[in-house]
Amino acid sequence: MTERSFADAFARLPAHLPPGRLVSAAEHCSGSECSHLPVLWCSDEPLKDAADWWRRLDAQRAATGLLPVLLLYCDYVSHSGGPWDDAAFDVTDYFRGEWQRYLRQKAEWDAAPPVEVPEGVVPWPDDPGPPFDTWPGLAAGSMPSRDVAEHAAAMAAELAQDGEPLHLALVPVERSADVLLTLDFYKCCNHVDPGELWAVIRSWEDRFGARLIGVVGGTVHVSVAAPPRPEEANRLALEHYLLCPDNIEQDYIVFATYAERLVGAPRWSFWWD
Repeated sequence: MTERSFADAFARLPAHLPPGRLVSAAEHCSGSECSHLPVLWCSDEPLKDAADWWRRLDAQRAATGLLPVLLLYCDYVSHSGGPWDDAAFDVTDYFRGEWQRYLRQKAEWDAAPPVEVPEGVVPWPDDPGPPFDTWPGLAAGSMPSRDVAEHAAAMAAELAQDGEPLHLALVPVERSADVLLTLDFYKCCNHVDPGELWAVIRSWEDRFGARLIGVVGGTVHVSVAAPPRPEEANRLALEHYLLCPDNIEQDYIVFATYAERLVGAPRWSFWWD
């Protein structure tokens, strides 16, 4: 989407919104490359009824072209948007490359001398890791058993009730993953490029009825209308691990257990330490 398209999109901003404002990249960066055109609308304050607003505004998305998303803050916008072209990015090639990097890292771990655990310290669980000798390919998706938009609204309601109230934002994008580029989301950059994260979530949108519903600090929350079948759980868990190792390594969970939990899981979250 071009800058002018962003500006035009907010001409269709719904009436009777809670107090809020249009946010531009120029508010959080300096220089001639920082546009003063708005890239999103955001509520001034966190909303206790954010879930109700989310559902109502998502139902109007076809008319407004504005996708709702829940945010912890509205101050990390520094991108003017686009161009977005996932045709130039091959998700299979990305994961295959990450798989090779994982194998090299695992070989280093296996060759290292064992670490002595101090007395009184609980050791990390013994995890044999992904049960693959070679790259297994992408996990196969399935048709959603529930309406993607309705399920996203239900998961957004859960997220809104998880902790402190969240801001509501409206972003002029067609697909939920594109919100990450509008926000210029760099919380993941210790492991993955934001553009790679965007392309992977787009792929999950197609395969698993996924939809990005919120960005809470450094955590990305995704609703999942078509969770993996049991026979696909290990391959999908590998995709999660290659994209976001902290989900397993920092949460003290073994790979097999993580894979089991994906079967039927209605929502995923990803965080990078």
